[in-house]
Amino acid sequence: MQYYYENARGEEVGPVDEDILIDRAKKGEITSETLVRNSMVRTYKPAQKIACLEEIVDKKSSEKSKSFKDIAKNLHRSASSVKPPPVNFRLMAFALDICIVSVLVIIFYAVMKNWGSEALGEEKAMSIFMASMAGIPLTYYTFLLGLKAQTIGYWFFGIMVIKGEDDEVFVGRAFFMCLFFILTLPIEPLLIFIFNKGLHETFTGTRVVNVRLG
Repeated sequence: MQYYYENARGEEVGPVDEDILIDRAKKGEITSETLVRNSMVRTYKPAQKIACLEEIVDKKSSEKSKSFKDIAKNLHRSASSVKPPPVNFRLMAFALDICIVSVLVIIFYAVMKNWGSEALGEEKAMSIFMASMAGIPLTYYTFLLGLKAQTIGYWFFGIMVIKGEDDEVFVGRAFFMCLFFILTLPIEPLLIFIFNKGLHETFTGTRVVNVRLG
C-alpha cells in the first residue's frame, strides 16, 4: 500500500511505501495531526487515525509532552506559564554568555600558543585558533540550547528557548539558530532591545521565554 501526506507547508508528498511512511513518523516528520491518505482514496485523515501510524504518532506525541514537562519541572518552572522575558534579562544573559565564551576562547588560545605551536607548528595552530573563534560559541550555544534549552546566561536569568508554543528546540534547530545569530551578531542586540526578538529566532521559528516559578 502506498500513501500520500501533507507536509508542514501544506504540500502533498507521495506516493511513499508504508515502511517509509512509518519511518518518517518515527523520525517525527509525520505527527498525529499530519493529514494522510492511501493511494486508493482521495480523503485525508489525521495520522492518528491511520492504522499503521496510530501507535507510533501517539507514542511520539506522548514522549514530546513528557519531555517538555520534564524540562519545565527540572527548571522549577510551569510549562503553562510561559511569557516573553524582560529585554534587560535577555541582554544581561547575552553579556554573561559572551563573557563565558570569551574565557573559553582565551583558554583555547593559551593551549594553541603553548602546546599547539610546538605540536602542529605556529601557523597551523593559529589557523585552528582563528576557526575556534566561531566554533567555540557555535558549539556552546548549540549543545546547551539543543539539549538543555538554556545556556548558563539563560539559566542565571531564568529564561529558556522553545520552538513554537511549547516544543523543544533540539540540537539541529539550535545549530541553525546559533549560526544565524553569529552571522547577524552586529545587529542582534539592537533588534532584541527594540523588538525583544532577533533575526535568528524569526528564521528558525524559535522564541525565548521567561517563565515564572511554578
